[in-house]
Amino acid sequence: MKRKLQDQFQEYEIAMIPHNAATLSLDDCLLLCDNMHDTTSESDQALQAENKHAKSAAPHIINFSLIILCVNGEINLRINMKDYTLRRNDLLYTPAGSVSEMLEQNDDTRALVIAFKEKAFLDTQFHTSVDLRRVLTRQPYLRISEQDTRELLSIYQLMRSKVSDKQFEQRKELARHYINILATYMTHWALRTDENANKRPKTRQKAVFERFIELVKEHCVEQHQLQFYADNLCLSAKYLSQLVYQESGKLASEWIRDYIILQAKALLRTREKTVLQVSEELNFPNSSFFNRYFKRIVGVSPRKYQMDSAK
Repeated sequence: MKRKLQDQFQEYEIAMIPHNAATLSLDDCLLLCDNMHDTTSESDQALQAENKHAKSAAPHIINFSLIILCVNGEINLRINMKDYTLRRNDLLYTPAGSVSEMLEQNDDTRALVIAFKEKAFLDTQFHTSVDLRRVLTRQPYLRISEQDTRELLSIYQLMRSKVSDKQFEQRKELARHYINILATYMTHWALRTDENANKRPKTRQKAVFERFIELVKEHCVEQHQLQFYADNLCLSAKYLSQLVYQESGKLASEWIRDYIILQAKALLRTREKTVLQVSEELNFPNSSFFNRYFKRIVGVSPRKYQMDSAK
């Protein structure tokens, strides 16, 4: 039975994000964290701890939505196999169900993180004119202006002050309103970005690349060869590889390889299967071939990777 890509990954809950005195959480369905003030503050340590933990736990599937605003420095993440580099005034929305991996964060990074459960905080009646999730999923990465950043920070600080006030009985309800206000701002910015992008017609090259990635996500477990995807797209393998490289800067065979390795890492990290069972599930001819394939790309054997992930 074929399993979806997301089915291979361990779920990551809000409660699993490292907490300390600088982290605010509410009923395990909302978390606020930032390090924008003192470099030696608790909040700075919290983000560093979260960064370290996220890197050690990656890749994983998050069961909450995530908003990250980079105020200074640089953050490198991989969301659903796409790499993002966040710098000053960059905003990233990651919906629940995404495969997420923290790659690197500079020591001088200043950022805020908002993690929340959509069912608890996003009011669908609040957004009657637009499919909020669809818009933000299509435009997850936004570069906003200095003024937009100041407005977002102001809303965040107001929300943080109320969430921290345990004497305020309606703090969850008020936080819900703040989340929806933030979502409205982000939808506006995303639509603005999307409108500018739509002025440029989608090329056939881009359309082929997007369809290729969809096919790889769906079939990479049982189909490792480029020819399968070329046949599905009615193209020669050579021409498909050229189109993919021109669009993404990466060879088609490298995309297939990376999705296979992502699957392999996820299965090995669960430690529920042996290396032999993983190789069989990923449709390798034998475990020896899988061992050589994995080590050539990752740098360590599957067994060592599995053992290191348990530490």
